[in-house]
Amino acid sequence: MRLIGATPRQINVIASVDAIVGALFGALLGSVIFVLIRPAIADVAFSGVKFFPNYITPTIWGISYDCRRSYYRRGCIADLTSSRSISPLGVSRRTTPPKTRSWRLIPLVAGVLLFPYAANHLNNGGSGKGNPGPLFVGFVLIMIGLVLSGSWLTMQVTKVLARLRELHRRF
Repeated sequence: MRLIGATPRQINVIASVDAIVGALFGALLGSVIFVLIRPAIADVAFSGVKFFPNYITPTIWGISYDCRRSYYRRGCIADLTSSRSISPLGVSRRTTPPKTRSWRLIPLVAGVLLFPYAANHLNNGGSGKGNPGPLFVGFVLIMIGLVLSGSWLTMQVTKVLARLRELHRRF
């Protein structure tokens, strides 16, 4: 955009709006997914007691607050990170980072396999007196796996979409 005459301030505004819109959609999508999986979460027993779905349902004000906080924070971060001054050709001087590898999926796959197994065994035959440690480890592995494998997964989705676009062009 700098090569076609955009000022650094215009680029900052575009980057901030892009980040805010993405964060807003992400927060809303996360809230919708939470509402959809709430019954499964409510079925997990901790200390022998199961939750009721209304105990783990945030209010509309809570969801609204989370969405506002999410996109406000993301907008501030985008504004701060894009505020450094780079010449129009400055980007071409940077080196390309190495490609991400598929090994980054290991924590994600391990967490996805461990979490339901641990949740099932936490109930310990319906008594709910199992050890919550493996459940927590599975949850942490999923979070770490999402952070580590996010760029690799994005690249794979991009490749699939590029192939679909190429197939669409041929037909």
